[in-house]
Amino acid sequence: MILGKHVVMAKAREVRQVLGVDVGVVTPLSDKVLPLRVIMDPLVLENEYVLCGSGSRSTLIKKY
Repeated sequence: MILGKHVVMAKAREVRQVLGVDVGVVTPLSDKVLPLRVIMDPLVLENEYVLCGSGSRSTLIKKY
């Protein structure tokens, strides 16, 4: 339970339906993702760097 609500990961078909891409190709930089409410553990910012999807199965984005 997060923020008083039950939260689950999206199923592959839901990802395709909402974002128009397959799981593994999702990027938080997509125009389709930006308007969505994203829940992230703030502790992730304590890492030296963070990796996120780039919109390609073969490339990630590394942010320091």
